[in-house]
Amino acid sequence: MKAKFFTLLIAALSFSTISFAKLFRVGYQGLSLSGVDFTTLQAAHDAANAGDTIQVYGDVTASAFNGTKKLIIIGFGYNFDVNTDLQAIGTDAPSKANLTFSAGSDGSVVSGITGQFNVGDVNSTNTPVSNITFQRCNGSFYFYNYIDYGAISNIKILSCVVGYLQFYYGQGSDKPVSNLQIYNCILSSFNLIYATGTTVSISNCVTPTGGYGLNLYNAGAVVKNCIIGQSYSTQNVNTVYDNCFFSDAQPATLPSGSNNHWGQDWGVLFNRLGGTDDAPGDPNQTTFAENYYILKSGSPAIKGGLDASNNPTDCGIYGGEAVYKYKLSGVPAVPAIYKLSAPSNAASSNPYNITISVRSNN
Repeated sequence: MKAKFFTLLIAALSFSTISFAKLFRVGYQGLSLSGVDFTTLQAAHDAANAGDTIQVYGDVTASAFNGTKKLIIIGFGYNFDVNTDLQAIGTDAPSKANLTFSAGSDGSVVSGITGQFNVGDVNSTNTPVSNITFQRCNGSFYFYNYIDYGAISNIKILSCVVGYLQFYYGQGSDKPVSNLQIYNCILSSFNLIYATGTTVSISNCVTPTGGYGLNLYNAGAVVKNCIIGQSYSTQNVNTVYDNCFFSDAQPATLPSGSNNHWGQDWGVLFNRLGGTDDAPGDPNQTTFAENYYILKSGSPAIKGGLDASNNPTDCGIYGGEAVYKYKLSGVPAVPAIYKLSAPSNAASSNPYNITISVRSNN
């Protein structure tokens, strides 16, 4: 257990050194420190100032959180029962939290958290929210807007597992979200129904063959370098596709865009973990493993896309811009001590030699 505590401790040091902000912990099982450790997320939030960091240890979903400050919220990541030796944890979701971001939370960053993420005007108070970033998270995303012409803007979902995404908004609100950016994500169910006026950029994402696919409808969307199990391309009337691979057969009327490939075989595109079962590609299955989406040798999706500089890049979550490439288990991009080895639990010699293993996680 000591190794587990060290893991985020170095992460905390990294954040605090860069920003000179304070650190708070929720769910920590070690020695409690006054003014640092809190039993609920909301209590930690209320004690924090803008720019501070809250670390999440374990499952704290019983604690509600309504963010009204710019904060960094960081967890361990997820899926460590499959991807071993990335953190000193062997459970499926070591950092679980349900987070709501309201007015005043602009600029917040969430990393390494599993849970439900709510953004916007949940209680119809006519207040905008913008510039929220989710990186290396795993969960469901809900956007709430009850202001006409857009109350939510500049939201980034980067290198995440998106189990579900849905909009809620009042009648007459024709721009629920502006500038929604989704890069290098696994999208299980993505539903923008009736979201006329929403602008979204989706790059280097994948959707499972058994998921609900990419339902963009009337949103103004640009989709590039993606591998899509079910596209609804004939319904996504304002979407432009570039350099995408589809399991769908080629439609009679092609959607806007160029260099797209239809009727693709997942067994040819992906590593698929050496079998024919697609369950490991679905985040909702217990066998979920992100290595399923590594491109297979000879895959046509290798160098099948273009990056921001128009250089060839792989399609899917492991291609595209280097800063956004998917990282196994959503381990936050901070240094971490992920393993500590000692001869025994009690020091019996002098000196007492231990081995500490550190990973950068960039």
